[in-house]
Amino acid sequence: MSPLGRVTIDEQRTGDRLLLIVDGELDVHTAAPLRERLEAAIDDGTKEIVIDATAVAFMDSTGLGSIVRPATLLAERDGRMVVVASPSVARVFALTHLDERIPVRTTRDEALAVLTAPA
Repeated sequence: MSPLGRVTIDEQRTGDRLLLIVDGELDVHTAAPLRERLEAAIDDGTKEIVIDATAVAFMDSTGLGSIVRPATLLAERDGRMVVVASPSVARVFALTHLDERIPVRTTRDEALAVLTAPA
């Protein structure tokens, strides 16, 4: 854990679906573990990922990249990712227009509905 910030990542799996619950700050000092876990899950064949970032207090461009790069890789492998976001995280996605590439929702139920809808 970085002395400049902290992040915890809890994991729940259901079949080919992965839920990562992120708490803390996603920045240049803390984002690598999230990116690494996402990339490892994708390499292992995970096709559906929900990132619950409702407890993320701060996210910079590195934190955003730790989600966007794996989301791109997942899409190339015919998978889907959805982010459940706090208002501040949702705002980062909206300001960068990345919410047009990665669905951002306010609840896990809404995120799961995206994954169960036809692609």
